[in-house]
Amino acid sequence: MTASGSYANYASGHWGKGKLDIKQLAEKYGLDRSNPGRTEHDIYGKDADGNEVYIGRSNMGMASNQDLIAAHSAQAHPDEGDHLARNENLSSSGDIRGAILHRWDGGAAAAEAAPEPVKPSQDLVDQKADFESIQDDFDKGNLPRMNTEGNSYTDAISHADDLNEHYQSKFLPYIRKAANLAATEIGETGRYNLNRFVGGVPKLGDPKEMFEYYSDKIKD
Repeated sequence: MTASGSYANYASGHWGKGKLDIKQLAEKYGLDRSNPGRTEHDIYGKDADGNEVYIGRSNMGMASNQDLIAAHSAQAHPDEGDHLARNENLSSSGDIRGAILHRWDGGAAAAEAAPEPVKPSQDLVDQKADFESIQDDFDKGNLPRMNTEGNSYTDAISHADDLNEHYQSKFLPYIRKAANLAATEIGETGRYNLNRFVGGVPKLGDPKEMFEYYSDKIKD
């Protein structure tokens, strides 16, 4: 095979010299970036520094995408089948991988600005300060102590009253504030990660074309 292999594809400019960054690729072609893996459909590239970068997971529903068919044709080796010229879909996950890497701007990964530090909301800051203001008492186990210098019966009753007062006025508010703080932290973390999610609904193409493509490949 002439100029074969990943290294040759990068060196020749067939891969990593496109115009789309990773986020744009995912949005345009429906790549799934939620769960990186090492299946045949997981696509990795090399950025401008030669580091491996996860681009996303493809699926065979992309095989009928005309833009990817054209991209594959542009980067195909001479002894590969030209699906564009044959007016046919891509035939493997490797075809899709080559097409995606042809559209990818590999240098964009290295040039992306570092994300800004996550800033908690003022509500979360206030809740944390409020919780920490009462946390020490419970971490130190500051429970009411029983008076042992008077009448043992009345001392026991008074101590029970003190414990009940402590439970109602301090322990329950402490637990409530801890639960509210945890809920707010979980909520903000979830919203942050949801906003960073890159991906989209896969574009599966024409079902009739997919059926015609696979119908002769299905065996009893």
